[in-house]
Amino acid sequence: IEQAVESALAQTYPLIEVIVADDCYTGSTESLLKKFTADPRFRYSKNEKNLGRVGNYRHLLYKLATGDWYLNVDGDDFLKDPSFIKTAVEMIATNNNLVAVAADCERFDEKNNSGIIYSSYYCDTQVIAGIDYLKDIAEGRAQVNHLTTMYKRQTAVDIDFYRMDILSSDFESIYRILLHGSVGYLKTVAGRWRKHGKNTVLVKSRKDALRNFMLPHSVYKYGQKLNIDLKPWRNKILKTMIAAFLVESKKQSYRQLFISLLCCLFTFPLATFKTIFNAKAVLKHI
Repeated sequence: IEQAVESALAQTYPLIEVIVADDCYTGSTESLLKKFTADPRFRYSKNEKNLGRVGNYRHLLYKLATGDWYLNVDGDDFLKDPSFIKTAVEMIATNNNLVAVAADCERFDEKNNSGIIYSSYYCDTQVIAGIDYLKDIAEGRAQVNHLTTMYKRQTAVDIDFYRMDILSSDFESIYRILLHGSVGYLKTVAGRWRKHGKNTVLVKSRKDALRNFMLPHSVYKYGQKLNIDLKPWRNKILKTMIAAFLVESKKQSYRQLFISLLCCLFTFPLATFKTIFNAKAVLKHI
């Protein structure tokens, strides 16, 4: 948490607020962060009751934040590029239609002391229509990451950001905001997402994992309201999610893989069959 706050305060853009929302944690968070209270950009807030991960996201965005643009840094992650926000703001100033600015992200595995870069396949910094960016995500040509995607706060509030209490509530929200404008893509590794074995998206029950499959249909239905046909996108994302779910199950045991496969076949029979028969094409997107 100290490194997360330090990385935020190290951003070279001066007009920022760095807010920590302590969700009733019983540890020493408040005492650890006392050294930052002298900085007028920093604010510590402790919730009166535990809101849960997604509830706390909403509390920060809707109640605590006041800025025009918003970036979420979870307490176990940190920003690597100190000029990320400054560069993003410069891009925003010359492009009125932007609703998000996305950059690459490093996933660092602490157990193996190794990292991989989640990167979009664009050659350089550029502005892309949100719908095209969304389609590129389904094709494996682009990515967004909660840690390295800054978005327009008022637009996020207007479209009910973090509306679903699922593992990928962040992705469901970011995918929807892309339908409201353009995306500024920055060719820089802006942050490091730590994989340490206790991540919320990794420590999950099969029930939580299956509920997460609500994501592609939710975005598809939202697109319908905007008269945007996202059916091909939904199908590709669903197959990718099924493949990722089966891969993670296999890491646990072949028994878990078999049970997960049956669950997928029962819930999404056609998509699961297509995933199995096109495994090579689907797995490259994970």
